[in-house]
Amino acid sequence: MDRRIIRVDIPPAHAGITAALRRAFSPVNEDPCERDFSDLLRRLS
Repeated sequence: MDRRIIRVDIPPAHAGITAALRRAFSPVNEDPCERDFSDLLRRLS
């Protein structure tokens, strides 16, 4: 089974969600912090 990358245009309104998902799935360089999580929740609200 071959894998292909499918690219789609993301509306500007979804930029915050996209950035949050990138941060969530990026390699962790430091311990998670409660402040970072509350900041993420504040941005998504």
